[in-house]
Amino acid sequence: MDALTFIETRQAHALCYGNGYAEIQRDGGGRPIALWPLLPDKTFRKISPEGVPFYEVHPTKGGVVTLPDYNVLHIKGLGYDGYNNQREHKCK
Repeated sequence: MDALTFIETRQAHALCYGNGYAEIQRDGGGRPIALWPLLPDKTFRKISPEGVPFYEVHPTKGGVVTLPDYNVLHIKGLGYDGYNNQREHKCK
């Protein structure tokens, strides 16, 4: 996917699903090297009992993948609590 398509897709997900997500892939030095789109209806922001934010991704195949907050690009749509946004399917 080229850069423009990536941006358009994240924005469309934010508008239609309430959120757009991408996993940030990093090199050994911690520098971002790639962005991987995540499905908005399979990605959920959570808070650990210690108060640390993270994301749960439920792939179409397999179990749950947990990603730290700093490895997820989150384009937020409209919401009420600053964490979770409307998850209504607005675009059909």
